[in-house]
Amino acid sequence: MLAYILRRLLLIIPTLLGILIINFVIIQAAPGGPVEQMIAKIEGFDGATSRIAGGGAEVSVAGSNYRGAQGLDPALIKEIERMYGFDKSAPERLWIMIKNYATLDFGAAILATAGLSFLGFGAEPPAAEWGTLIANGRHFLMTAPWVSLLPGLFLVGVVFSFNHIARTLEEVQR
Repeated sequence: MLAYILRRLLLIIPTLLGILIINFVIIQAAPGGPVEQMIAKIEGFDGATSRIAGGGAEVSVAGSNYRGAQGLDPALIKEIERMYGFDKSAPERLWIMIKNYATLDFGAAILATAGLSFLGFGAEPPAAEWGTLIANGRHFLMTAPWVSLLPGLFLVGVVFSFNHIARTLEEVQR
């Protein structure tokens, strides 16, 4: 039973990394991603916007003062690419995304979820949440203290681990 639990816990890390990589590929690296969409909307090449707003390319002259005829400022394109992280290589963008996910205070989120479930605002008692386990073990503190202490110790360990990982990633990034 312990081996099964450890296997399941150890599968969390590759699963999360897999989700992050899939998210990275779909959102950041796919053609037609956020930068290309933003540039297309600004230039009026995204179909619906140019039809509704009237792209104006047919009637404008390149030498006129009309902003649509002059094209897009290269500095603005570079700023948009920098804003979405496309001024860096793909592995560097992936590392930044993992760091941002890890530093989103997962420890605080886990602790808040456990606190809410301890107060009774979480999942119903058949579901195993740390806060619910600690709350149900309060009645056995004198006879079997491990019923509350073990989930509490694991909760503290996980929160400290996530906070340590987040701080380490922040220091490495600097």
